[in-house]
Amino acid sequence: MLHLEVRKNPNDAELQISYKNYRNTCNNTIQNLKNNFHRNELVKGIGDSKQTWKTLKRICGINSKTAPNSELIGIGATPLQSLNIVNRYFSTVGGNLANDILMTLETTESELAKNLINVPLLNESAKSFFLTPTNETEVIKIISSLKNKSSSGHDKINKKGV
Repeated sequence: MLHLEVRKNPNDAELQISYKNYRNTCNNTIQNLKNNFHRNELVKGIGDSKQTWKTLKRICGINSKTAPNSELIGIGATPLQSLNIVNRYFSTVGGNLANDILMTLETTESELAKNLINVPLLNESAKSFFLTPTNETEVIKIISSLKNKSSSGHDKINKKGV
């Protein structure tokens, strides 16, 4: 009703302020209730990774359909080109998904992080993530330890091609 009054009287500054205050309070209340609900759902799933992922997918609006991986299957002219295609895909897929989720939720990364600050965690180490540096020797050692099978995966690259 207040919205209609503002539309009928666009020059009434007091009515506009009243409407905006009411609208913002209502939107903030709804957002806080949603955040609390989602936070409680995540807390219920602590220790159950399957439930946690289901909750996260529901919150973020991610359905179970898989993204097309035709770029991964389309092999380049040489094994090096094929590996570069795969590397390029995996080096950008995380950022692309994150951007898609943020656009779908119409929010920012900092807003999402702010909503999770009060979620209790099992321990403090869950807040950190670290990748140890690697080198060419380590990669060669891991590739050399692969079983020498004649069958290849979806990418049609076997150990000999690597």
